[in-house]
Amino acid sequence: PEHEEEDNFRIIFPLSEQVTEQVTEQVTEQVTEQVTEQVERKNRIIKFCHNPRSTSEIMAHLGLKHREYFRSKILQPLLEEGILILTIPHTPRSPKQKYYTRKKK
Repeated sequence: PEHEEEDNFRIIFPLSEQVTEQVTEQVTEQVTEQVTEQVERKNRIIKFCHNPRSTSEIMAHLGLKHREYFRSKILQPLLEEGILILTIPHTPRSPKQKYYTRKKK
């Protein structure tokens, strides 16, 4: 411990290079797994939506339950990228709304 002031002490734990490398490897592995999972999920949606599907159908196919998470983090980005298309574009929040995969040209 290092003495700073009258009643204050500071303990410094130096990190070894081994600890830094280990943490870097773990974080890299976690990020890689997350990206792989996202890509696989995206591909599953693309294949599943060759026929128009409702929000509930897509969520059930993926095993998801939280609708707002699905809409904001999964569905909206796919719509913005043009990967999915609305069956009723003039009424995006229609209860009859379905989504389908854009055909490749």
